Amino acid sequence: MQTELISVADYSRLLGDLYSGAEEEMPWRGFLRSLKGILNLQDCFLFLRPPGHDDGGLMFSSGVIEAVTPDNPSNSYTEQFYAADPLVNLQPGQVVALSDLVSDADLVASDLYQLCMKPSDVHYTLGVDFEYGNKERFSIRLARRLQEGDFTSPERDFIALLAEHIERAVCTAQKQMQLDGVQQMWVGSFSARAIGVVMLDKMGCILRCNSLAEQFLNEKDGLSRLHQRLHLKSSELNLQLKTYIDEALETQRQAKVVSVNALSVPRTSGRRVYELVIKPVPLQPLMESRSSPHLNVFIFSQEGGVEVNMRLLMKLYRLTATEASVAIKLAQGSTLDEVVESMNISRNTARTHLRAIFSKTGTNQQSVLVSLVLNSLASQS
Repeated sequence: MQTELISVADYSRLLGDLYSGAEEEMPWRGFLRSLKGILNLQDCFLFLRPPGHDDGGLMFSSGVIEAVTPDNPSNSYTEQFYAADPLVNLQPGQVVALSDLVSDADLVASDLYQLCMKPSDVHYTLGVDFEYGNKERFSIRLARRLQEGDFTSPERDFIALLAEHIERAVCTAQKQMQLDGVQQMWVGSFSARAIGVVMLDKMGCILRCNSLAEQFLNEKDGLSRLHQRLHLKSSELNLQLKTYIDEALETQRQAKVVSVNALSVPRTSGRRVYELVIKPVPLQPLMESRSSPHLNVFIFSQEGGVEVNMRLLMKLYRLTATEASVAIKLAQGSTLDEVVESMNISRNTARTHLRAIFSKTGTNQQSVLVSLVLNSLASQS
């Protein structure tokens, strides 16, 4: 990188703008504006989705030319001139200037220049194409006025260096958005109103809880907080919970695969039981702090029941429709005898379905099966 082109401090700020760009109200505008200032650009654009026949695409800019978003589905460039631009479908990762492909005389004589570039005071453009993991394209385009001159070799080298970070930042943001979408799908498919979450540190002490878990602990209805630890009213179950937590933490310390354990916890009020699932949190040892959670304890209250999307459950665990129905009824608090009666099947048939469900879900206890919702949500955490 040429020191006369950009200082280390400015490059650091530019990368900060890039990696936080997806969080902005207008994504990556801060990065594009910073890049515009560094390279004396008229404008610069990030195409997250190229225009198509029936789609204006998705384009963000540094601000001179309006962005293309669902609220503003096209502009003059994407609507009329994108297909005529020679800087389309470039070799991924290759830095290409318009002057590499078209002579200045031919460019000036073109409709692209006369009707699109010239009115925007643009004479030189440069671009890089990238690929998402699914091979779909996204790209960046830089535009400069005639008086600023064409892009120099040091500037191209700088863009080539920056391109690796652009690809990483955009692809990482896309993956995160996809994960968020999957998580929202789970939340929409499973009624999560009765799920409390307690995070434990490496000593098994409570770090923090969500509001519902706080409510459960404050009610002290068979489950409470004692000396910053989870405490169960039943001494036998309390010992079992402590054993599960200690085993999970010790196995985690040894970098072994930690199994998920579950407990049914009676309430002193006689209301329907709590279901607890102890789920280890994936650790990044080099990034661990004192406040890093090591275990999540999910608390499921059966009182409100749980609404499960049967089709999603079948797809997730490859259950048949009948197996999914049995699993849902058990998750909603029915006993096996109640399942037999409500589905009008024999007890042997119900047991056969239950064995198949255990096999496909990787469980071997009804208490763990009842906590399918919690396991599923936890796997997305």
